Amino acid sequence: MASRPSPTSERPTYLDVLDNEHRKVLERAVRNLLSTEVAEVIYAQILDGLPTEKSLRDSSDYVKDHPVHSIQHTEICPGYVEKAREFSNQFDLLQLQIKFKTIKAFEDALPGSEQFSLRLIELVAVAFHEIGAHLFDLDDGAHKHKVYEEWRQTVLEEKERCNAMWIHGDLIRGPRTLYSPTKEQFDALTRYERKLPPNPPQPGCVEDGMDWPELDDRRILLLGGFSNAQGEPYVNDDEYAAATVRIKNITPSSPLWRPSEI
Repeated sequence: MASRPSPTSERPTYLDVLDNEHRKVLERAVRNLLSTEVAEVIYAQILDGLPTEKSLRDSSDYVKDHPVHSIQHTEICPGYVEKAREFSNQFDLLQLQIKFKTIKAFEDALPGSEQFSLRLIELVAVAFHEIGAHLFDLDDGAHKHKVYEEWRQTVLEEKERCNAMWIHGDLIRGPRTLYSPTKEQFDALTRYERKLPPNPPQPGCVEDGMDWPELDDRRILLLGGFSNAQGEPYVNDDEYAAATVRIKNITPSSPLWRPSEI
């Protein structure tokens, strides 16, 4: 016999706040959907412990060595469709645990209104998720969760290893394809990364005169009026005057840009 949700005495429920009309509509909607073949097949797969190959292909990309493909799980194991059907027949709406806020929003909606229909759809969706989560937590199928979890762990460990490189085009209008570089591209990239630059960056430098010539002009202006040990000025009058003119021509992209000072 298929396991049922915990009885109301062991699990709090807020569905009893619904008046008779709201509760009947909700119960009818849930039972109508539970009686469909789609719901029966989905819940049977959850009870079984693994989806069929067709269901997996419909919901995700092909993953090599996935347990579903490894054991060629093409059909639901015997007995689990019947268990799902039995669960549906014995289902009691009051055994669901749904947030009070969601139930109250449905209760406050006027029957026949658009808001009533929207809240009903919302509540039915929550109810079916709750049912699926409960059946999954049972872990009482032909295929235990441990099988999938052990495989999943090996995949995660493999992804942590550095075995390959992929490039993302990052184009605004696409394509957004991930692709691996050719051997020639990969070798060119590693050669470039190992090549020493002609002007290696100096430790601690963030901005310099090569990128921002006005930084050299600022240095000239700061040294103006100072002399070296021999009494000679660091900057002559012509250099100082030229730097004064140039630094006034900087644009807003300059690190020295100060509108109030220009």
